[in-house]
Amino acid sequence: TDPVACNFNPTVTEDDGSCLEDLDGDGICDVYEIFGCNNENAENFDSNATEDDGSCILIGCSDDFACNYDPQVSIPEEDICIFPEWEQFGTNVTNIVPQSLKISSDGTTVFLGSSSMTPMGGVVCLDFVEGNWLQRGDTILGTWGSIGAQIAVSGDGNRVFISDPFFDDPVNGPNFGKVQCFQWEDSTWVQLGNSITGNVMNAELGLDMDCSVDGNRLILSSGGGTEIHEYSQFEWQLLAELAIASGSYRKCALSPNGEWAAVSAYPDVHIYQESNGFQLDTILVGGNSFGLYNLQISDTPVIATTGIPGGGSSSDWGLHAYTKSQEGVWVNKGLPITSVSSYLGIALHDNGNELLGHTQNGQMFHFHWTDEESWELSETWNGSYVPSYNNEYGKELLDFSNGQNFGAFDTVFQIQECD
Repeated sequence: TDPVACNFNPTVTEDDGSCLEDLDGDGICDVYEIFGCNNENAENFDSNATEDDGSCILIGCSDDFACNYDPQVSIPEEDICIFPEWEQFGTNVTNIVPQSLKISSDGTTVFLGSSSMTPMGGVVCLDFVEGNWLQRGDTILGTWGSIGAQIAVSGDGNRVFISDPFFDDPVNGPNFGKVQCFQWEDSTWVQLGNSITGNVMNAELGLDMDCSVDGNRLILSSGGGTEIHEYSQFEWQLLAELAIASGSYRKCALSPNGEWAAVSAYPDVHIYQESNGFQLDTILVGGNSFGLYNLQISDTPVIATTGIPGGGSSSDWGLHAYTKSQEGVWVNKGLPITSVSSYLGIALHDNGNELLGHTQNGQMFHFHWTDEESWELSETWNGSYVPSYNNEYGKELLDFSNGQNFGAFDTVFQIQECD
């Protein structure tokens, strides 16, 4: 007579103690359940099973970046994973041969710079409008020498930094270096705040630079060291002076939130954190070419660079990623990506889980971080999207948006939705 029993009989007037339970409410009395695998896609599917006992054997793709990802897979078979494709987004950006490229967070604004664009160099901004890339405003020329080889851009695409490391101070001497910030206001590019100039002869300020996503912080490398500037009270003010870098290439990177900085102090990479006043957080010990050509850092934080780490051999040359563990120790994020010996440029997604690399022969590679805590190759391009530059500028032609786009040379790519 129990109305919740699975064998309840509404016509019975006296209970005889025969009531049966149906704890899962599937309409089958517990004593009559047949346990087994009831997933039709499993290798051991049992059509007679009424209750799944967790014994299903599912072979499939366990990579959550893939279109055919199945969270129920018990035996991963990564060869069958189908990854979303990257396709060109609109037309080619421009006929300019750039030395530097940056893309906005939403992937619809691109900046290209070249020291040979005009006799003074230049930077152009292009917006994506109805399938085409259209220039916004005039070409940014700056007020001196040759600019465009190095640029940094805010996430909204309305603020751009340009530098000429070889700017000569008319009074004090050559190669002081100079950096300016331009902001989009009232349909034109206007300088924001003061110019930042090197403080000694041959400082070559602005050899490399990066900015926070809001465009209010800027990291600059020079022959004398690395500086972080912040926009405050209508001017750019020195916030911190970091390590002295050596060698021909002085790479630096700032996380999107502006709280982490990475500096190439060849052969090592120095990492700084704002919470301790941009004091040194750790040193990644390097070897040959480590941190010399490429350096990226995300909020998470994840560091990406190329070369050979300390204690490594030529077989370890490749793309390396590091992250800070819960114990506060910097550790390798997966094994190094050594499948390609010469990464000319890299780009790290803000989430720290996607990497792009391009080589001197024009190949490009996209890697993503998997649940198995490893880097998985998801796409390869065998084209001439990125030229074979033999100088440092070729390393500045790859940049991720914060969404589903990335820019390479003069082309923007967008990841496609899975069918």
